[in-house]
This record gives sequence, structure tokens and C-alpha cells, in this order.
Amino acid sequence: MTLISSRPPELYNAQDERVFRQRLAQKLTQLEQGGAAGAVVLSVVMSFAHDGSLKVSVVGNDAVLSLKAAVSTTAFPTTATVVAATATNATRADLSFAGPYALGNTLYLSAMGFTAIDGAGSASAKYDAQAAVAVIQPTLSLAIEQTAQSGVTTTFTLVVTDPSAVLSGNALVSVTWNGLTGLYNNTLAAAVATPSSFNATLGATYSFTATLDPALITGAFARFVATKVGAAYAGTGTWYGVASGVAAWLNLRDVVGETTVTIYWDGAPSVERSINGGSWSTPPASPIIVTRPAAGGASVAHTFRTAVGDVGGPAGGTVRIDPQLATPPAVPAITSGYLADGFTPGDGGGEVDIVFAWENMPVGATFTITAVSTAGAPTTAASATASGITASPYTLAMALGTGAALDVTITAYTSGAVFITDFEFGSVVPV
Repeated sequence: MTLISSRPPELYNAQDERVFRQRLAQKLTQLEQGGAAGAVVLSVVMSFAHDGSLKVSVVGNDAVLSLKAAVSTTAFPTTATVVAATATNATRADLSFAGPYALGNTLYLSAMGFTAIDGAGSASAKYDAQAAVAVIQPTLSLAIEQTAQSGVTTTFTLVVTDPSAVLSGNALVSVTWNGLTGLYNNTLAAAVATPSSFNATLGATYSFTATLDPALITGAFARFVATKVGAAYAGTGTWYGVASGVAAWLNLRDVVGETTVTIYWDGAPSVERSINGGSWSTPPASPIIVTRPAAGGASVAHTFRTAVGDVGGPAGGTVRIDPQLATPPAVPAITSGYLADGFTPGDGGGEVDIVFAWENMPVGATFTITAVSTAGAPTTAASATASGITASPYTLAMALGTGAALDVTITAYTSGAVFITDFEFGSVVPV
């Protein structure tokens, strides 16, 4: 039968032949017992807690129903000593030995497994293990809490503790800070400015008052490093705290109209306004309706600012009131035209009333009307022109046949006979 062990093979140690021979004997015994399905202790792991106690994990094979262990600071416990120890009913047991044990000393531990509960049944060979005491160092805890904030002044408390409850007495606290124009330890005598370090009693509450630099919105902090040095322990804790406060703020929005600009504003802690660099004063309630300067005038600047906040400098912004747009020049136009009434005898005579409208014509403007017959019987392709017209409607005499239709062009001229614009339409002559 081949036995596969979970432990690595033992190596010869020339510096401790006695331990080597003892481990070899244990192995041989375990192999013998394993072949007979007996109890075997497979492994022992030793570690140390920050309070100086010994923590032991013992693992047996499937035949083990209970485990026992004993520890000594001088030599491996005897079999009788292990058998006399209290049993743990399990195949794997996590045991604790209070100690405390001094740093650097060697602890000797022996463990045994049993095939029945409460240490009854067949016993395994005694498994020996040893380890030098190496205490896990405790870490100091720094608890800080902001208790008040008023303007640029903040108050907070600091408590230094040892969660492991191993340490007592004082811790040396070093202090550095940034973005604070003043930092005071209110708990010390006369609330003097905090030195670079001070002694803090563990568990005691220390109150601080800090004055924030108003130029910093973020980035202000106070850093505390606590160190406790004892016979066997040392620990350090660090806390970074960002100072909190309300920064100044300002919201500006403007809506531009044809002749006015409406300014909507809101901000804190208080808002002032200056017009074109003038004196500062409280602005009217929002919204503010400002008349735009006339076309061709100069722009006007309405500048807003806030007071300094708890942290951060003042907020500000400007709304520029631009002049109104210049009114575009009026464009002359003939806006409409139609035939209102007509007389069509069909014998070469006839007339028609032409109605038309216009706008923005210069003084002295006149109109010329040209009409061309496009239908009618028996007269067709007749035409007529009239000039110097100044009023509407105008009765145009021309040869018109029955069912006549006309294409009409109305042209506007200045008093100096310069072309301005024209208008064309076509229509059947109403009768």
C-alpha cells in the first residue's frame, strides 16, 4: 500500500539532529498506524496574536475523532502531559493558549489524535512542533469627527485608541496641516496653537478648532500620526481629513429680446451688482429687465459677484447688454395689382380699371402701366401704355374685344425717372 502524505518530506538538519531523528520516528509511527487505519496527526500550525497569545491549528486524519495538545516554554510536553489535556472533539481543531509569551522565546507544542471522542480510543503518536514567539503588532486607530462649521471656522474632535486593548497610557501624536490659517488644540492648556507633536491619552477626546484658508475650496486637511512604543508593541495610525464648508456660488442667465435683456440671477452667500465698473450694490430682485441701448450706442456691462463663502473665493459673472440692432431701410415695393372693371364693345373701343397698391415709395414717384391684350374677339394683340400715374385705380383706355384678357406691367420710377421696381400680373377683363 502506498500512503500519500499532505506534509512535505522532512529534510535532514545538521544543526539539530535530535529534532530530525524525533520527526523521523514520528513519521515511521504514523506510517505504521496509517497502515492499520489508526489515528494520525497530519499537521500543526502555530501563530501568535497581538496580545501575545498562541494560536494553534491541529489537523488529524479521517480516523481522528478528538484532539489534544499541550505547550511548554522549555521542552516538548510528554505523552502523559498531552493525554491529561482537555480534548477537542473534531478532526481539525483551532486551539488558543493565552500566554502571553515574550518576544523571541521558543514555544514547544505536542499534539495527539484519538479514534474516539473525549480522548478515548486508540491514540496517535505524539506530534511535536516548535516556533519562536513573533507577536503581531497592534495598530492605533484615530477617529476624527467634525462637530461644527461656521463661516471659515471648523471644530472637530480626535480620539486615539488601540482596538486590540493591549496598549494603555499615552501615544505621541504628530500634527501637520495644509490649507488652514490656524489650528488650535482646545483640550490643551489655554487653547494654545497645536505644537508639532503632543501626548494624547489613549481613549481620551481632544477638541480642535481650525480656521480655513478662504482661497481654498478643497484641499485643506489636518494629518495626525500617532505612535505608541512599549516593551513589545509599536503602532502607527494616520488620518487625513478634508475640511468641509459651503463654497460661494452664482447662477446668471440672460434672455435677449429686440429692445430689452432679461437677467435671471441667484447666488450665495450674498450678491452685489456693478454697472460699467460703478459702485457695488444689492441688485433688484430677479428677474431684472434692462432696456438695450439705442442702435449705434455702447454696450453696458452688468457685473455680479458674491461675498466670500465658507471656503473658496467669491463667485462672479458679467452680463453684457448690447445695443439694439439698427432698423433696416424701408424697401419700396408694388405689393398688389388686379383688374377691377372693364368695357369691351368688340369694335375696337374699350377701357379697363387697374387697381394697384404700393409701399415705401419715395416722394414724387410715378407709375407707368403697360397692358397687352392676349385674348378677345375680334380685337387681339392690342396694347396700351400710360405714364406719370400717381393714384390708384387708373382707367386705361385701349382696344378690347369680347372676353379680353390682359398681361399688365406696373413700373415705378423716381421723380428723376430712375427705375425703382415693377409688378406683373395677368387677368381676364371683368365686365
